[in-house]
Amino acid sequence: GEEPLGAIHLRGSVVTAVEDMPDSKKYDVDNILFEIITANEIHYYLQAASSAERTEWIKAIQAVARTGK
Repeated sequence: GEEPLGAIHLRGSVVTAVEDMPDSKKYDVDNILFEIITANEIHYYLQAASSAERTEWIKAIQAVARTGK
């Protein structure tokens, strides 16, 4: 029953591309951030290595959020 340190519970989460973030110019010149909002409303912002990779991450996380697998 112990929870791994740093785990993000994806079931029921919403994941979206972040297109416009006020401070993103400093961190995200290629606009490759995405956001996960968990079922208990914790917001995580992650940065992919490329636009294509961001799309793949979003698809994969959406599948896990729906199915739990």
